[in-house]
Amino acid sequence: MLFFTELQRYNYFSNNLGNYILILKFAIMKHFSRHVLFALVFVIAMALTGCVEVAPDDPEDPEQTEQPQEQEQPQDPETPPEETEYPETPPEETEDPEEPQTPEDPEPPEVVPTLGTGLRSVFIVTPEGVGINSKDVWTNGCSLEIVDDNGKSYYQNTQVGVKGRGNSTWGYPKKPYTLKLPEKEDLIGVGVKGKRWVLLANWMDRTLLRNDVAFEIARRTRLEWTPSGEFVELFINGVHQGNYWLGEQIKVGKGRLDAEWLIEMDTYYDATWRFFSSYGRRVNDWKTGMPIGVKEPDDDEMNADKLQEIKDLVSGVEEAIYKSKGRYDEKINVPSFIDWYLVHEVTYNLEPNHPKSCYFYFRGGVMYAGPVWDFDWYTFVPVYDGLGIRYSIYFEKLFLYPAFVSDLKARWQELKPLLADMDSYIDSRAAQISASEAVNWTMWPCNYDVNGDCWLSFRQSVDRMKKALSERISAVDAAIAAL
Repeated sequence: MLFFTELQRYNYFSNNLGNYILILKFAIMKHFSRHVLFALVFVIAMALTGCVEVAPDDPEDPEQTEQPQEQEQPQDPETPPEETEYPETPPEETEDPEEPQTPEDPEPPEVVPTLGTGLRSVFIVTPEGVGINSKDVWTNGCSLEIVDDNGKSYYQNTQVGVKGRGNSTWGYPKKPYTLKLPEKEDLIGVGVKGKRWVLLANWMDRTLLRNDVAFEIARRTRLEWTPSGEFVELFINGVHQGNYWLGEQIKVGKGRLDAEWLIEMDTYYDATWRFFSSYGRRVNDWKTGMPIGVKEPDDDEMNADKLQEIKDLVSGVEEAIYKSKGRYDEKINVPSFIDWYLVHEVTYNLEPNHPKSCYFYFRGGVMYAGPVWDFDWYTFVPVYDGLGIRYSIYFEKLFLYPAFVSDLKARWQELKPLLADMDSYIDSRAAQISASEAVNWTMWPCNYDVNGDCWLSFRQSVDRMKKALSERISAVDAAIAAL
């Protein structure tokens, strides 16, 4: 009965036939006994015909905490009555009736039903079931619960803020979200706590893996920090939303980014505190000057003096690159610039040509490149030659310095062997999400084929991704050797 009680609690029985079919499908996948399957069919039939009234638990009502009386289960018509799991002869009474009774064992911890895809499940319930319809306004006071695939809850909070996120991605059918916790917590087991987390939808990505794989490539470089995350099943107000990537948001703080200032170069240019710089190449319109938005400090901590300080830091970097005759390394961290550049070339991410989602940060008056972000648009595609972003941002000028090119070529020889086993990483992640992906694809088939693989099967799209990465590494190798 606990199973069905919890299904009601999370609103699985919501007169949604698709949810019922989904429950049965995964019951079968998990090899439940025919007794359990028959019970599922029986209860679903009652729910659909209105025989079962679904109501949320009231934790303040003591009568609801009592276990309901066990009802007689319908017999399996294929099983004769005498074939039961009970012993034919009850064991003889051995307990002394005069001795005090042994207390009953405590009830096991509450178990929440999951889809059985092998992934954690994230349950969000908004106040009064309101929708999450804005990427600018927080829906506060949400309940958040995260359970593992066995249904064991390991995080619960009732004061979580949720809002949408993204620029173009917020306009897609499958929405991405941001979470704001009241206290720092480690939601994915990386050993680092934080208040801000993201739920990436990966709607246009047939593999669902592009962002995750790109982040793994970045973690193998000298970039100081790259977001970590895990794939989950997301439910909002009892409705399954599909497969999501729950991960760390780019934020300054202990265990995440060690920085004094964080900026983003993005042609959306929608930050509250923003400015255009004097130098840098916007390849897509071949204009000069970078659109810069301040990401840290937060808006409520910013003021005009701080904005001017950031402007002065950016101006100092551009002066060093464009006017100092080679003393650029006094104002930029060269290893981070090189590795950031190589991650984008290997994945063939052309967003720096706009630029979009290009993060940089300052520490001690020096600009660092990173963290990397946003790899779901036209990445890991078959491209066999050439460098894609060598004229973007400040790289057009940096490539004119022989010392920078020499450092780039040397670093590539060090990095290339570290990418040799990326196929294994991709296969392991694909296996991890394969059951979840099958459900997700039935919910969110993508007809926006920007990556050229929407019409492939999941396995075909993963194989294509591995082949494209391997060929791209060879192409980058040849292009850098020719510099």
